[in-house]
Amino acid sequence: MILITGGYGYLGGRIASYLLGKGEHVRIGSHRKTPIIPEELENCEHTHIDLSSKKNLLKSCEGVSCLIHLAALNVAECNENPEKAHVINAIGTRNMITAAADSGVTRFIYFSTAHVYGSPLQGNFHEDSPVHPTNTYSVTHRDAENFVKQIGKTNDMQTTIFRLTNAVGTPVGANANCWMLVVNDLCKQVITQQEMKLRSSPSLLRDYVPISTICKVVYQVILNDNLHEEIMNLSSGESMSLQEIADMIASRASQTLGIDAPVTFEQPSYEGAYLHIPNKKLMDLEQNNLAELTNEIDVLLHNCNNWFSKVTKR
Repeated sequence: MILITGGYGYLGGRIASYLLGKGEHVRIGSHRKTPIIPEELENCEHTHIDLSSKKNLLKSCEGVSCLIHLAALNVAECNENPEKAHVINAIGTRNMITAAADSGVTRFIYFSTAHVYGSPLQGNFHEDSPVHPTNTYSVTHRDAENFVKQIGKTNDMQTTIFRLTNAVGTPVGANANCWMLVVNDLCKQVITQQEMKLRSSPSLLRDYVPISTICKVVYQVILNDNLHEEIMNLSSGESMSLQEIADMIASRASQTLGIDAPVTFEQPSYEGAYLHIPNKKLMDLEQNNLAELTNEIDVLLHNCNNWFSKVTKR
């Protein structure tokens, strides 16, 4: 049994669906008592998660061998309520891995963020680089990482910490809280506005990793008994500018939907930016490639067209 906290979220839903397709038994934990369950996840077990309740967490972990912990507040939610962010992201993770250890869970996978290295992300960051979190979101993830390492080591658990860059792909349903993310927002704009507008500079660099790659890597980690106390950059290893990713979306929208969507940026371009988040450890598990990124964008555009447009495109 694999327990995924935050399993109805953007990334959790895709991972749960992928693991179901591999024949795994999946239990989804949600803070909502009556969540909206996408059709793809109806074959999962469902449990209510209260990260402040030891009794609740112990019950949720019954019969679980692997726990994937994704439940956390996003950047905007952390900025709105720093105290709640600390309680959920940091203390909640401590409570979750403690309950997992007490319940005999042998593998704990935690999704952190590459922003623990600093913000804005500029430079070269490998897993041994010092961390310099600068906002509530990254600080709480840094604190959660420390809890995972400490409690995992004390209890001889197999722990893996993923420092995720920017996941790209479709959610399992339109209600996922993911439309503020840049690629998702741009694909939605293509359908609803037939144009793309960004407040940032076209020169801004980010590392984009397909969710299909993330799912494969997670499954490889679950199957690998030789990983102990691992920290991995969950990245593509290559940076792209906002101009490049917007141009890719525009090209795919034209080719797959027949929509021409020009892109405009509110801020000017600049020179000298550099970002490299190598993924050497990741490469040993699963190769990431541009074809997967293109495919994820195609599916995302197709689903946006189904979910947000009343006009049928070719």
